[in-house]
Amino acid sequence: MPIGEIIFLPNGHLELTTSEHGKLTLSEWKITPLKLESLQDYKENGKVHITLTDLTVLEDPEITEITVTNIIPDVLGAYCLVQGGWVPPGFGMINSTVFADRNFISKLTSNFEGDKAKNTDLAKWFSDLKNFNFQIDIIPFAVEGNKKRFPSKNEVVAQIKEARDKLQVAAPGIEITKYRIPLQDYAWKLVTGLEPYIQKRMDFLTQAAPLIKPSSKKEIILKRWQSIADIAKDHGLSTDIIHFVALISISAPQKNSPGLDILKINHPYPQEKAYNACCDISQMELLINLQRMNPSGKYAIITSDLGLVRFGGLLNDLTHKTSDDDNLTLSAKIQPDLIGSDPELHKAFRKLISGNASVDSLE
Repeated sequence: MPIGEIIFLPNGHLELTTSEHGKLTLSEWKITPLKLESLQDYKENGKVHITLTDLTVLEDPEITEITVTNIIPDVLGAYCLVQGGWVPPGFGMINSTVFADRNFISKLTSNFEGDKAKNTDLAKWFSDLKNFNFQIDIIPFAVEGNKKRFPSKNEVVAQIKEARDKLQVAAPGIEITKYRIPLQDYAWKLVTGLEPYIQKRMDFLTQAAPLIKPSSKKEIILKRWQSIADIAKDHGLSTDIIHFVALISISAPQKNSPGLDILKINHPYPQEKAYNACCDISQMELLINLQRMNPSGKYAIITSDLGLVRFGGLLNDLTHKTSDDDNLTLSAKIQPDLIGSDPELHKAFRKLISGNASVDSLE
């Protein structure tokens, strides 16, 4: 099965041709996640630069890293979020557990039947889904629900049935992830466990939303940052990722802003929007925590939501530090354009997300 200019062989190996080494067969590899800036080039030109590391190359065991440029038309309109960034769906699906949200399962229903692509263009890249050797976890579909609010237990059960029915038609050969307890019980346990944390973030967002407006003026940025930091402190979220995202939504350029896109900010900002944004962020935290607990496992979130994808690209520069029952703590390398070039902004940002400083006490 071809993936752009790379062929995924039935035995699970990758075959590719490079200008430097000619045709190669890889039995083991790791794909380096792409950064946020790569997304626009992929959307506009279908072009990605894929770097493969930790290689076992059958023809030449001395080769340890390869970079190839692939032309992969965005015919599926979906993207895989992986630890550290994003990759096109074919690369992210291979040998992975894929968390599928509502919009991606809808894409599968529209474009596939019996594991086969319904149209010729898509079949060039996804001729048979079974060959990717992946499984689908429908937890995101079940947990978020379709009412833009926390689902009831009966609604969770109904969501799971809906997802199963759709996948039975579109992709019957793809295994649905199983848990040690029935899927509906596991999903409901997640809903009840996440609800207080999601609600706290929702309350913060709905209060802070009127301030989350991008600006290029340092004085306005600092003023809004401080006001948002005060709100985050009131909600016990000073070091939470939601505070980080709210701050960069003010200082980053408005076009394709990873903060504005994931938060889905508009004015007025209803609870329904906040709920959707917080569920998306929780998905990313789930991915990070799973990868932390099982470093050898391969996990991905597959979605058609570009806001979630841009947020995933931003995570290329976030590193997990610690987790407890209430919080996920991340360290960050911030792209310069997300907080501006002024040293005072950099200093203020670092102190505000530390949770124990104000713009007025930068020294």
